[in-house]
Amino acid sequence: MPEEIVESDLLKLLQCVTPPKGGIGGLEMIDNIPINSDGDSNIYFSAEIDPISMLKFQNVLKDLFKKHLEIAATKNRDPEPINLFINSYGGELYSAMHGYDFIREINYHVPVYTHITGIAASAATLLSIAGCYRTITPSSEILIHEIRTFAGFQTYSEFYEEFNNLKKIEDLLVKRYLTHSNFKEKELREFLKRDSILTADEERKFIKEKTGLSPHFSKVIEDRKSTRLNS
Repeated sequence: MPEEIVESDLLKLLQCVTPPKGGIGGLEMIDNIPINSDGDSNIYFSAEIDPISMLKFQNVLKDLFKKHLEIAATKNRDPEPINLFINSYGGELYSAMHGYDFIREINYHVPVYTHITGIAASAATLLSIAGCYRTITPSSEILIHEIRTFAGFQTYSEFYEEFNNLKKIEDLLVKRYLTHSNFKEKELREFLKRDSILTADEERKFIKEKTGLSPHFSKVIEDRKSTRLNS
């Protein structure tokens, strides 16, 4: 492993996601969030997605990332992949977008494989598509839909501004899905208008390139050619 990767700007960024000892506000509860690791190569994500759960996820992923880089440097070989097992109903979109960006940047140095083991719904789908290699168990499901907002009482101008802001976010979400799927844009936008569930058999719509079948997973997807974040 080249020395410049170990000293990369990414590692400097990773130092910023570790909270101070004792926590800040609700951060002392971070250990109760259902995101766990075996300390080797596997992360198990069953949490609701919000800023706090994403902070814990980043810390867990950071630790495995550094460990895999160190082992690769010691053995003079490419890093082994990190496996992210997802079973989540989703949560807050901005946090999921940040998680997507974080995984994609990690992928540039250490491959992250994502595995849906139950359900990846709503915002959790963004964590799934971020993997450079993706699988789904035969009985698992994916759920996608349009973004939602709670507008409240607003003037016409405020509502119009809210609409334009939501459109920008929706366009970004569509761009992310199109990057990692075989959807056509018009088809995808129609699909998002309802709460759409994709079973493992239907998940072919949600992949970029099928590379074969696994004895444990119904679909196996390779996306190593676009590991750099497509912004």
